[in-house]
Amino acid sequence: MNLKNGIDLFKQYGLHDFTLRFMEWFDTKKRDRYYQNNIEKFLPGEDELNEQRKVKFEYAPLVSIVVPAYETAPVFLRQLVDSVLEQTYSNLELCIADGSNTTIVKDTLNEYKDERISYIKLSKNDGISNNTNEGLDNAKGEYIALLDHDDLLTPNALYEMVKELNAHDKIPDMVYSDEDKIVADTGKLINPAFKPDLNEEFLRHTNYICHFLMFSRELLDKVGGLNQEFDGAQDFEFVLRCNGAGADIKHVPKILYHWRIHPDSTAANPNSKLYAFENGNKAIKKYLTEIGEDGTPALTKDLGFYKIDYDLKGDYSVTVLANDEKQINEMKKKQREMSNLHIEYKVVKGQLSKEMEAVKTEYVVVADNDAIPMTDNWVEELLKYCQWKHVGITGVKCLNKNKKIESCGLNYDSNATVSSLFYHLPSIFRGYCHRADGPQNVMGVSLKLVMFRTNVIKEVGGINEKFSFPYRDLDVCFKIDEAGYDVILNTDVHVKLADNLNYNDEKSQKEFKKVWEDKLKKENKYYNANLVQSNGKFMFK
Repeated sequence: MNLKNGIDLFKQYGLHDFTLRFMEWFDTKKRDRYYQNNIEKFLPGEDELNEQRKVKFEYAPLVSIVVPAYETAPVFLRQLVDSVLEQTYSNLELCIADGSNTTIVKDTLNEYKDERISYIKLSKNDGISNNTNEGLDNAKGEYIALLDHDDLLTPNALYEMVKELNAHDKIPDMVYSDEDKIVADTGKLINPAFKPDLNEEFLRHTNYICHFLMFSRELLDKVGGLNQEFDGAQDFEFVLRCNGAGADIKHVPKILYHWRIHPDSTAANPNSKLYAFENGNKAIKKYLTEIGEDGTPALTKDLGFYKIDYDLKGDYSVTVLANDEKQINEMKKKQREMSNLHIEYKVVKGQLSKEMEAVKTEYVVVADNDAIPMTDNWVEELLKYCQWKHVGITGVKCLNKNKKIESCGLNYDSNATVSSLFYHLPSIFRGYCHRADGPQNVMGVSLKLVMFRTNVIKEVGGINEKFSFPYRDLDVCFKIDEAGYDVILNTDVHVKLADNLNYNDEKSQKEFKKVWEDKLKKENKYYNANLVQSNGKFMFK
């Protein structure tokens, strides 16, 4: 963060939020130092690369790497070309579509004699989307990957992507990887983004997929190329369109791409290309309309991250199961009356499971005795996500008296050690890669206050009250996930708790591990294998 960027952020956020953003920036710098000091954990060594060169895949498609170039500095273009030609998977072609007004790109490429380089000179610079489409038309590969004209691939990038293709009975349509950023003037690697597997709800709020992206020619022919109307966010619109078309999208949890940042690049200074984020907003709106889940997206102060106000068009009936009348009165204060929203508040007098069995409304809210909503119109906000038929449960961000996070989604490891994501982080913090302030799919949420689709909770057999927190909570979320429904964390709904949560219960842990041993052996698909699994703090291994 230089002085100019600091001043711009101060103007954008104000004193209070700027102070918190500075604290987050400082945490990012600590992460960067750890990443740089332990880079061998995250990038392959020469011995591993040599072993990769010996591998013969059963399915070894030609992969076309398409680069739309424009007046690319020779030093950066050489680094890009070298990073492609040095791939441990060699069945590739590098397709460069040159929209430059000069011969700078062509002159640099003339230094290379590798027949895998394909060059076309465009008649004019027609924008990033159309220039890329020219490259796509020229590509011969069964699979196509996108590479920006001054970025770099790790030498194992294509190997890992093709390995992922071979790992499935049905070959995926699209594969993406983790990435980091490379500082233009120093070459330092910073800001590693260790991503979740396909996270439908989070993707609607930000293009977390981004780089490195590879997709089949068959998928491209099905959905069409990039759309110039969304220049600056053309890759975001393309991914959303592919997802909406039912593409099978897989994730390689490895750093395979170095995104170069300059002082005026979007990666380093989002304000430099505001139009890109406005077009991202348009892309989300288009996507929601196409899939029939209408809503209004909006830019936030954190450019590249969006809020969505989903439409509530029908009539909705909700039962709220609370502990006592005092809690109900507090809940009512935070929810306005609406003609199309019918809420029945009930005090739970016996077993919760029996009370839930008797519910006749379409949705049911369960609240523990110390959970008080802090967010206005909290029932509406939960409904905006729970209304979709693919969603089974919607959870919230639970805060303690000091406005720090007690629960913001649940994480776990193979030993059934359960923790909160971002435990005790200040509520206003965005968290690693904005995961603390963006609605998203998660594997588990706290049942301190949640909304279920009533038919779903009955379908999975209700809440197992033999388990205590957090195993009771994760158990029902696992059952909902196994039944094919989404578990959604709505980080915009905050709930205040009277007491701190205790995540330790050895008896429940042992019983839970017996029940879910096979599922616990699998990585949390919404976390990442490069992160410490035994806590939810997104710490690098």
